[in-house]
Amino acid sequence: MNKAMFTKELGKTGVQIPEVGLGTWHYHAGPEPLRQGLDAGACFIDTAESYDTEEVVRQAMGQHRDEVFLASKVSPSNFRRADLLKAAEGSLRRLGTDRIDLYQLHKPNDAIPLEETLGAMEELVDAGKVRFIGVSNFSQSELQRAQRAMRMHPIVSNQMRYNLGHVFKPMEPFNWLLVIDKRYGSFPGSDEFKRAAVEAAKRIDLIAGDTSARGGACANPAEAVRPRMTS
Repeated sequence: MNKAMFTKELGKTGVQIPEVGLGTWHYHAGPEPLRQGLDAGACFIDTAESYDTEEVVRQAMGQHRDEVFLASKVSPSNFRRADLLKAAEGSLRRLGTDRIDLYQLHKPNDAIPLEETLGAMEELVDAGKVRFIGVSNFSQSELQRAQRAMRMHPIVSNQMRYNLGHVFKPMEPFNWLLVIDKRYGSFPGSDEFKRAAVEAAKRIDLIAGDTSARGGACANPAEAVRPRMTS
């Protein structure tokens, strides 16, 4: 795999992740385009149990699992402790791995106490099945509630949708993983990031972005929408 990719630290974890990553929402192209992205250096893949793409991600990673930063999400319907632990085991099995690098709550579910849900997430970290805990589609107040509910482990990211038709503005310094939709036109970011994204896009039509939020908040690799080969 090509390692010549710009990286940024994931929050304060000390872990460097590529600025250009691959997402698999509405993805139906099989493992090969994802392998092309990995070969281009985009060694960050985001999936979810609801995407029905965890098995194709496993196929794409092949023998390179240890070189990939792997993120997945648990659905709100599985936020009860027993259901969440079972969902995590299912994701691990479909992904063919013994740990998920970033396990995220896909979106809020006010019907289930956050303390129960996040307690189960922390159990997974303690068991070595999850490295870091994240959330997705949380508002600032929901994120703050989630942070207060944590006992031992921090929430390291909040994945949000971001494109020219749906602009998300970070309200405070934090590690925002943003879903960048290239279909809406050019994306913001540093010149070096754009060069990295363009270079990767020569081999695969992937989505990338850099928010460079104030206060040192970390920019991200993000979600790809229907990646396809361009040449």
